[in-house]
Amino acid sequence: MTAGIFALAGVLLGVLLEPARARFASRARNRQERIERCGRLVEAAATALRLGASLNDVSRKTQRQGGRAPKEEQLQSIITDYNLAYDRTGVAVALIRLSGPDELAEAADAVLMAIDAHHAKLQEPDDEASRADPTALPDALRRAREETRAAVDEFSSTARRFTR
Repeated sequence: MTAGIFALAGVLLGVLLEPARARFASRARNRQERIERCGRLVEAAATALRLGASLNDVSRKTQRQGGRAPKEEQLQSIITDYNLAYDRTGVAVALIRLSGPDELAEAADAVLMAIDAHHAKLQEPDDEASRADPTALPDALRRAREETRAAVDEFSSTARRFTR
């Protein structure tokens, strides 16, 4: 008889605690998905910045060498990788917008706008600083790159508050 009472108490306790356990598990899943989405955005933005600098370098070298283009496979590979990273940035922002919260989505939008501004500067020609030092980026592209990094840093700070 005592075993039956303990079994009934165990079942009753399980029934009462199940909704709390399900809520906890759901919150943990949502938090993990948010962390992964934020990580994808940061990674895609960093890749786009790196490949954008490579594209600009190739473009400026072509201009300096009187229009001689680099190897087609090399250029095509950089362009393909850059476009993929650029697209991944947009997808990551869309997924963050979808799941919220609004403050995080706004920070993600700021990253996307900064990436777009950076994208617009990729064909920037040599300026005085980059003519003197071929490894230096043109000033307009360098500023766009710094603004994008600042937007990514701000997004990361915001994401940290929502993924703890």
